[in-house]
Amino acid sequence: VGEDRQEPSLRISLTDEETAYITAHPKLRFGIDRAWPPFEYLDENGKYSGISSGVTEWVSKISGIELEPEKGLPWADVIKGLKSGELKMIAMIQPTPERAEYLDFTEPYVSYPSVILTRDDAPFISGLDGLSGMRTGVGKGYSIEEYIRTNYPKVELVPQKNAEVVLKKLSEGKTEAAVMNLAVATDIIGKLNLDNIKIASPTEFKIDLAFGVQKGDTVLQKLNGNVELRQDSVYMYCDTAVIQNETQVFAQGDVIIQQGDSLSVFADSATYDGNLRLADLFGDVILVNGDQQLFTDRLTYDLATKVATYDNNATLVLD
Repeated sequence: VGEDRQEPSLRISLTDEETAYITAHPKLRFGIDRAWPPFEYLDENGKYSGISSGVTEWVSKISGIELEPEKGLPWADVIKGLKSGELKMIAMIQPTPERAEYLDFTEPYVSYPSVILTRDDAPFISGLDGLSGMRTGVGKGYSIEEYIRTNYPKVELVPQKNAEVVLKKLSEGKTEAAVMNLAVATDIIGKLNLDNIKIASPTEFKIDLAFGVQKGDTVLQKLNGNVELRQDSVYMYCDTAVIQNETQVFAQGDVIIQQGDSLSVFADSATYDGNLRLADLFGDVILVNGDQQLFTDRLTYDLATKVATYDNNATLVLD
């Protein structure tokens, strides 16, 4: 990394309008999906958990707003609350034209494919058009329901309150197929031991997850487009960054952290504490150190000690 680069400023301050907003809204309730692991869910103790919980905790710190997850609503009612304005924000949602009528979105910070699932004894299905006339489970109010209704009207959709119920109904033979996010399906199938369900086919529909806020409300101060930040020998590049107190960063979109000449970390999104020199990375995470590559979906990297930790499945590759 060349030393002749000009150090970009991190001294980003809130406008008077944004400061007034935070003063008027010191606490915001936001919508969640209670049963959508590994992205977000309530654990056995009712604690808000998953990738999104870590991101919202960080956003709360850097914005000065206390963010409180609304734990009592099924997903369909979360959507109703966002439409009515009762809920001001949602931490993880797929932007769609319909939702853009009542929400503004950040850049997506997590992206995953959607797949078709069937029972093991089901015949071959080549894609969504192969579901015509089949009873197909989807999450009620999920973006995939809207997509299939618009583009594949001959599919007989059977909406359910959450992804767990969708897969249970499929396993029990009450539906013939299901369509949902690959990561969610894999997590639930393993957790519930639904060993008679298989991934039958990919689809063209991709889940791009972003923050959504009530249309017209300004909650976060953002930098957009080819962001470059530096602290000593550490560089961060991303599409969008939220910055507070000079060293607190929430980065989204093609995040790259470089330390020295040999170590790089790539991710869909990241939080960085410049005081602690600690980074949390989310999505498709790749850590490259010399001839070693580590692949995972969530990683914490301490730039001071150069120690990386992770609590999910990971793959280490040696060139």
